[in-house]
Amino acid sequence: MLSAEKLSQAYFEWYKKQILFDNITDNLVQIDLPFLDNFNDEITIYDTLLSYPIIK
Repeated sequence: MLSAEKLSQAYFEWYKKQILFDNITDNLVQIDLPFLDNFNDEITIYDTLLSYPIIK
């Protein structure tokens, strides 16, 4: 039987395996997400730490 809890756990396990983090510089991280935008392009986010705990 499929429960909401099992489905949630399976989804988050899949998501953790699909998401990729890469250090571009000391202060810049590239995050590749396993989703597509409206144009079927992969979604990539770039994050930088401005000053702890502020992330831009």
